[in-house]
Amino acid sequence: MTFSRDPLLTVEEKGKKYAARNLGKECVAKIKVDGCLINDSTVAKADYLILRCDKGMAYIVELKGRDVARACEQILSTAALLPVLKHCVLNARIVCSRVPSPNLRSTQQVKLDNLCRGKSGKLLIQINKIEESFQ
Repeated sequence: MTFSRDPLLTVEEKGKKYAARNLGKECVAKIKVDGCLINDSTVAKADYLILRCDKGMAYIVELKGRDVARACEQILSTAALLPVLKHCVLNARIVCSRVPSPNLRSTQQVKLDNLCRGKSGKLLIQINKIEESFQ
């Protein structure tokens, strides 16, 4: 886990990248979930958790190949395993190599979208790279 006020926060894996511009230089925690925070190989888990400490906002990030439904499962599992997220605005970010068409959303994707909306957050799925700004 690292805490930072850096103006740019990135996580990258196998050509997939998530980048957030930290415009207000707020305190942000970047936590590697898979293999660090959760080290159980039998449990589905996302790649990273990013916490905006002062805002009570969480971003669960999965850097995935093609299987968006599996990525949704991993994020749902991570959210369920970490009780601290119950009190956060929950955002899910999936960076993948292709996005299924909107009318072919899996059950897992619908569940994840509903979870994020219920926690005042948003699910975002994009190909190869997600860039956003924390404001």
